[in-house]
Amino acid sequence: MNKPCKPRVKGTPSFRFALESSILLIASATCASAATQYWSGAGTWGTGTNWSNASGGPYTVVWANTTADVAVFEGTAGTVAIATNRNVDQLNFNVTGYSLTAATPVTLTGAGPTGVTLASGVTASIGSNITVQSSTTAQNWTLSSTSKSSVLDVSGTIKNATANNSTITGTTVNVKAGGLLQSNNSLLIGGTAVGADLNLDGGKLEMSNTTGVTNLIVNNTAAITSSSTLTFGAGSELTWANAANTGGIRFGGGSTNALTQLTGTINVNGGVVTTNKIYMGGSYTGGATYTATVNLNGGTLRAAQSQAQFLEGITSAKVQAGGAIFDSNNFNITVAQALVADSASGGLEKKGQGTLSLSGSNTYTGDTLVNNGTLALSSTGGLKFLVGANNVSNKIGGTGTVSIDGLFTFDLTSASTLVNSSWNIVDVANLNESFGANFGIAGFTADGGGLLWNGSANGTNYQFSEATGVLSVVPEPAAAVLGGFGMLTLLRRRRQA
Repeated sequence: MNKPCKPRVKGTPSFRFALESSILLIASATCASAATQYWSGAGTWGTGTNWSNASGGPYTVVWANTTADVAVFEGTAGTVAIATNRNVDQLNFNVTGYSLTAATPVTLTGAGPTGVTLASGVTASIGSNITVQSSTTAQNWTLSSTSKSSVLDVSGTIKNATANNSTITGTTVNVKAGGLLQSNNSLLIGGTAVGADLNLDGGKLEMSNTTGVTNLIVNNTAAITSSSTLTFGAGSELTWANAANTGGIRFGGGSTNALTQLTGTINVNGGVVTTNKIYMGGSYTGGATYTATVNLNGGTLRAAQSQAQFLEGITSAKVQAGGAIFDSNNFNITVAQALVADSASGGLEKKGQGTLSLSGSNTYTGDTLVNNGTLALSSTGGLKFLVGANNVSNKIGGTGTVSIDGLFTFDLTSASTLVNSSWNIVDVANLNESFGANFGIAGFTADGGGLLWNGSANGTNYQFSEATGVLSVVPEPAAAVLGGFGMLTLLRRRRQA
């Protein structure tokens, strides 16, 4: 007698990555080999009679272990110890509190796409010795619910056996220390009105396809309002198997539908996030909107290859208290996105050999530290410095190389007005620094020698020296100042050979 195929596919959102523009709802089907069985309480999932062929019990039969089975956990929640490898396509958790554990490594493998579905508001966990794997044919996996209050904690492994796409939708997924999500092609976070949240809480996300274009996509849908978040915590890691991948972490895919109102947020709170780039997947016009935000708060963004568009074109990149950390990783990368101050702004740290070029108008107010390689402030780039009491300001420091060809802005609103007050803006004693022909300071003018810049604020005269990297209060202007400090006037000049 035919039994219904796994109910997980009915109404489950998926998407067509070839077009990357729509959601496909997979319809239910029938198949001769599938069985849906029900479990209640704690016990060992092996050869015991813990299962029922009907919801509500009695729970007195063995697991069928055929190739497309569905396991439904209901009734009274408990710890389920898995003794041996099992055939199962779908895990459905209908009540809160179930935890799947295994004393030794076991694999749950089905005949087709693999999925975990949570009822609304339900929390469940998959333990460290458990691998949930799609079949050996080109199949995907889907983690889903109808509410982000539903939570799946993963300390084990969820992966594709072969190349295909994966989806997290309508739920919150926490990948714990030792946990692994592996997608052999693109991975979509979101895709429905509910959206989704993926938190790498010490765990790892591996994009394991070795060829083609692969993307980690935050929200990609149309004609709905939706919000999704990707968060990297302490100890987490994102890696890509294809070093030549031209994709990366992508916000959306573009839309002209006025009903499309999307929000995507990436929180880099810790760990190491290796990627080719972070970018918008398409334009949003005709009333469609996408608010894309990256919060830089202590995690490291590491370059996977040289990239002239490493981070640009998004709504906002905020430098929070933990700071922005870039590892150029022996490559040359450009960040054109303005790195703006959050309410408690940190600074920027440059790691790794290679060059990090900043070409945006950056307003973060922490220190800029160059510990390896080269930091280049391009002719279109800018850095802001908050100047306070004597010797109190953010600065450029470290032991690497700094090439400065852009614009400095000194906020002197709270700066000391006492003669002999000074601020070490560029640590020339420890840095290998140079100032280019396009360097300038907003509201300041260069003197005839080209190495001193003079400005005024608070009824006080200030002077910056390229030779020493020091800003200081001077009793008299060394050269005529054009206009007040409030005028953002940049005079370009060529340095003498």
